[in-house]
Amino acid sequence: MVVLIPPAIEYILIGLGVGIVGHETLPGKKEREDSVKSLGNAITGNGQSAASDMDAAKSGAEANAVPGNAVGVCSTCPPPDSGCRFDKYKDLKCSGDGEDKHHIIADYVLRAGKRLDSTLRLPNAPSLNDGPSICLDADEHKAVHKAMDSAIKDLGPDGTLGQVKDIALKAIEQVKKDCKGKMDGLKSQVDKAFEEMGDDAPVRTKKSPLPSGDLLDKLFGGTKGGMR
Repeated sequence: MVVLIPPAIEYILIGLGVGIVGHETLPGKKEREDSVKSLGNAITGNGQSAASDMDAAKSGAEANAVPGNAVGVCSTCPPPDSGCRFDKYKDLKCSGDGEDKHHIIADYVLRAGKRLDSTLRLPNAPSLNDGPSICLDADEHKAVHKAMDSAIKDLGPDGTLGQVKDIALKAIEQVKKDCKGKMDGLKSQVDKAFEEMGDDAPVRTKKSPLPSGDLLDKLFGGTKGGMR
């Protein structure tokens, strides 16, 4: 039997593994002929069932889609990138397009020594890796520190964690426009991370020199006095 097949359908049949010679199906391929016949019915006029199946599939995809995501994306997939990503430093994933992780509360504020010296972190301060952080590009990072560091320095030796938190969050809100409307969530994470430390805790307000003498005693409640 000769089956006339339009060229466009011919490509589909080849993709299904059906050999075509002069538009004849090869002998000994009954199962494939049945598949071809079903495909032909769907294309040449008996496609009502296929169309119904497609409609059902589309409805199912829409039912399982996450709001704001493309139809067909699984319900467990993460939402689209919001442009305002924040998490613990160790868990935060930035885009890689010039973005880097920035501690929302600058880490130097929470230590009396070098960055990796855990023995000189202030009492109850989160670790370097647990500190709440946000993704910023190079320009945003520079702008945040410009707005934040001088204001923190102006607090002087009596500066507290609560004051630094207010300055830091204000700088993020000014610079990171994508975080507009999301500052409550960001502030909540910061408050949770510093819950044990408390807003009245004394903090380091100058990048250099490192704290010493009376200031060191103040930061550690007198427990580091022997280090003078």
